[in-house]
Amino acid sequence: MIETAQDAGKYVIGVDKDQYSQAPDNILSSALKRVDKAVIEISKQASEGEDIGGKNVELGMSDDAAGISEHHEHMSDEVYQAAQDLIEQIKDGTLTPPSTEDAYNTFVAGL
Repeated sequence: MIETAQDAGKYVIGVDKDQYSQAPDNILSSALKRVDKAVIEISKQASEGEDIGGKNVELGMSDDAAGISEHHEHMSDEVYQAAQDLIEQIKDGTLTPPSTEDAYNTFVAGL
């Protein structure tokens, strides 16, 4: 997708890690998935003797396990700061992102 965006002269959003260095002229931002946080959490549980098999571990922004890239050369500081403000609201619990279609529809209706 990044190569296609480069060929078309368009922006693209990177996923899982900061992909800015792959196409600085085309990466609008990157959605970050901090897999290291999950590895540390599972390793801690295992080292404490917990049975870690068959479990799902869910981590998100409030766990510093997800976020966006600090690179925002292709968006205004105001837009980037607004995104950071939303992240802080998620972290402090004042904003809960919808996790189902019904919750999304309720959330959007309240905007």
